[in-house]
Amino acid sequence: MMKSGKRSSACRKVWDDVFDERGARWSRPTTASARLETLHGLYEQLGSLGAVGRQVGLTRERVRQLLVKGAERGLFAYTPRRYPYVSKEQIIAGYTEIQSLGRMARLYRMPENHLKKLLAEYSITEPQLARYRMEGRRARCRAEYLQMVEQTGRHLSSGDLHRHPAGLALYARIIRCWGSIHTFRRALKIPSPPRSDRRAPDTLREMRNVRGADMPPALQQRRVEGRPLEVAVG
Repeated sequence: MMKSGKRSSACRKVWDDVFDERGARWSRPTTASARLETLHGLYEQLGSLGAVGRQVGLTRERVRQLLVKGAERGLFAYTPRRYPYVSKEQIIAGYTEIQSLGRMARLYRMPENHLKKLLAEYSITEPQLARYRMEGRRARCRAEYLQMVEQTGRHLSSGDLHRHPAGLALYARIIRCWGSIHTFRRALKIPSPPRSDRRAPDTLREMRNVRGADMPPALQQRRVEGRPLEVAVG
């Protein structure tokens, strides 16, 4: 375990290195006041005590104490930001459902920039957010499909989905999320319906290529009205 003296020396070296790297930007801080002002500049740039502490090798509490000291000396204004605590689990669950950082920030009553800093604090990356978005979209598809099953009293075939008032949009989202209706059925353990002579398109490519009498009624109506065959998916 590192002794306190060695730890202080290591922290002081990191602190000096940070100021050396940023000397050209803020004028090399050679006095206590200059160092406090530089620390405040880091806080304004990074936005959180923890981020500043990691940058200069100090604890979050020590950074706060130094900022308070600088404010008491009249070097700058420091008002601790007070936002509601949001755990990593809350952020993941909220984003999976809402899928919008702006709407989440309004829900938690905090600036979107602060929410993005929380994502960095919790090491939540953009690929992870993309996965949560897909999980949310799939959950909505499952919920909508099961609601239609409850209304009709049976599992729906591809043709049933195309004839249902809201089925065409759901069908397109299912294909977008799972790749095909068959993959969706396997994921939900839904038995495949009996095959018929007229089969609804299974993929988005097939939906674009269907023609004439082979086209499901809902798509035929869209073509007659001059509307695009593809359905926007959220």
